[in-house]
Amino acid sequence: MAVLPCPGMVSCVTVTDTPNRGLIFLDDLECGYAVHSSGVYKFTLVTLDPFALTATRVGTLPGSDQVQMSRNQADPVQISIHCAAGEYYIEGDVVKQVPVSTFTTAPVTSEYVGGFTVYGEASGRFDYSNINECQTVDPLNFATAEQYADKLTRIKADGSDMFIFSRTSIEPWRIVSDVNLPFSVVGGSVSKKGLVAPNAVVSSDNTLMFPGADNIGYRFEGYTPQRITTHAIERYFEGDSDREAITGQAYTFEGHAMACWTGDEYTVSYDAATNYWHNRESYANGGRWRARNAIVAWGKTIVGDALSGDLFYLDKDTYSEGGSPMIWGIDTPYVHATGGTGGIVDELYFDVATGVGTYESEALGMLDWSIDGGETFIGHRQLKLGKLGEVKRVRQRRLGSFGDKGIMFRLRISDPVIRGITEIAARIRPLRT
Repeated sequence: MAVLPCPGMVSCVTVTDTPNRGLIFLDDLECGYAVHSSGVYKFTLVTLDPFALTATRVGTLPGSDQVQMSRNQADPVQISIHCAAGEYYIEGDVVKQVPVSTFTTAPVTSEYVGGFTVYGEASGRFDYSNINECQTVDPLNFATAEQYADKLTRIKADGSDMFIFSRTSIEPWRIVSDVNLPFSVVGGSVSKKGLVAPNAVVSSDNTLMFPGADNIGYRFEGYTPQRITTHAIERYFEGDSDREAITGQAYTFEGHAMACWTGDEYTVSYDAATNYWHNRESYANGGRWRARNAIVAWGKTIVGDALSGDLFYLDKDTYSEGGSPMIWGIDTPYVHATGGTGGIVDELYFDVATGVGTYESEALGMLDWSIDGGETFIGHRQLKLGKLGEVKRVRQRRLGSFGDKGIMFRLRISDPVIRGITEIAARIRPLRT
């Protein structure tokens, strides 16, 4: 199995100087909207090659929290924005507020579903707007998710279906042709899984994925959540100091549908094409990936930034993130010698994928290894990985011995070059007893 790099990040516009709170793209209108700090900005295309955007401020939105954005089919279009400060919408490039008096209780989520903007309350009640009028909610336009007595956290659309997530359950509802109540619960499909992180539900690989209240990651197969996480990934969710603040995003890269979740000190990413997980970490960002709120626009995957006010696009031929180092690496499983008594590593070799380095100089990598269960790493050997166009087998000898805890190897590459590994192998002799 080849281990390949994630795409880098290239700036396409500096919107402002504060981190991104939310993004949405309107393909039919060829424009998008971004929320940064208290500002709402409209962005449009300048050139495709080089890819560049321009952004203009259109209004103000209170707060600094991550927002939920959706759009309807009104003319002019309305873009709903849910944030901690209330319900807002953009119409005619003007930011307006949905009157607080519209709701009996302040909504905790909003979503566009089949012509209606749906507002969910913590009690389980949801109100729905008039057709393509997000600001108009008739007092009789409501229903309640009542299968379980718990706290509603998020409403998320999936085609013509609407999933109501609560802390201990999930209820799927469907659009129906009933003028009195255009939504109907899908009978027999209620799941006792639950969701505590409202901004962690993502749409990826033609379904919804989310970390459950039980710290297990799921994807829907029909209306049934199926586990996708490993125990190692579940430990990230379980150990998070603020599980309600976990955020999710999804993007597609070279045919691989990726779903990413960022917590207090980590970002983990699920590849639906291979069912494998990997960590995503930006330089000097506390173990987290700096990208957030990924969207697809003009054929590019565009992301907001947690460290600046720029918008970036993901690029497979870029090996940095906004000019900052992008460290690529792999950690091998623990290797144990036959009999479990330890061993001696006579040789380690790995095949470097074609294309690392430049014509003038060789790319460098750093090799370390651990013999105490990952508590400490030793070695710190600097490796020459070859020039551009070379296919090179890198060998290291005399790596010492290890005991019954086994040995693991760690490789890191920070040079801004193509990097990939197609094979790793080791020649190990067991210690004599």
